[in-house]
Amino acid sequence: MTDIKVWTRAHLLDQGVSRGHIDYQVDSGRWLNPHRGVYVPRGLPETDRLMTLAHLAACGPTAVLSHHTAAALHGFDSTDGWGISIHILAARTSGTRSNPPNLRVWHTQADVAIETIAGFPVTSRARTVFDLAAVLDDVECERVLESALRGDNRKRPDIWRTDVLDELLELHERFPRHKGASRVRRLLILRPPGCRPTGSFAETVLLQALRVVGVEPIRQPSVRVIDSQTKRWDFFPDFLVVSGKSILEVEGSHHL
Repeated sequence: MTDIKVWTRAHLLDQGVSRGHIDYQVDSGRWLNPHRGVYVPRGLPETDRLMTLAHLAACGPTAVLSHHTAAALHGFDSTDGWGISIHILAARTSGTRSNPPNLRVWHTQADVAIETIAGFPVTSRARTVFDLAAVLDDVECERVLESALRGDNRKRPDIWRTDVLDELLELHERFPRHKGASRVRRLLILRPPGCRPTGSFAETVLLQALRVVGVEPIRQPSVRVIDSQTKRWDFFPDFLVVSGKSILEVEGSHHL
């Protein structure tokens, strides 16, 4: 028991801890009781982390971090940041008797694909986008989608997360009545087949601005340039506008 920093009442009783001892630890202030039947030792480091684990424990064994909290852990782009509230997706049959002001719980009856980030169970990239599509507008949701599709190697934009796109399409087919389904459908229509994601938040903003004025550039194309001395340069510019014979690059000191 000493190796576990967040306990449920059921776990403590299984370990032989009496109900009287549990009540004494709470009444004396040695244990925090953020939810009914969930306990956290007071005074330990990483309090925010422990409280997040306590919220998950209170929402049942299948609860996972979702929505804004999952987006922050995945590192998705956002105009205003992802806030400080904890967002959790849990089974419809589970829940808490009373939620703290900084906790928001959504419920689902379906199985949820998860990943583990920083020791937390988190909704997958695609599921996070799908859930956020129900609470964000089209502009913000597209910024989330583009960042979710990027690969880990910024120098190789040709290697991107096609698995996220496949899972997103599967979610759209499985849950056509989900509040985010129609928004996801609109965003996917904007992406030509095989279209690569943008390389950064700034590139997504530029893409959206170009679209407003009627320009739909090719994203992250493979381009070969031959200079006046016949030297060849192979690279991935941010955008290529074929009609205007223009290459667009945005941000980065290496572009100077």
